[in-house]
Amino acid sequence: MENELASVAAQVDLLARSASTDDGEIDELLTNADAEREHLEILNDEAARINSDVQIRISALRSVLQGIVGSER
Repeated sequence: MENELASVAAQVDLLARSASTDDGEIDELLTNADAEREHLEILNDEAARINSDVQIRISALRSVLQGIVGSER
């Protein structure tokens, strides 16, 4: 009976350590996910800024081209 209790106690201890390790790994994954999310938000903001700049340049180019076409008519 004592051997069985010792075995169960050892298994419980092992499970507790495993759960603690899993918690640490989960915390690390969450931290990495937060950092990745922040990085993606920065990239998204930069992409939006670049897109806006490109749209302004396209609009300006369109105006220039319309002026050229209009002057040739």
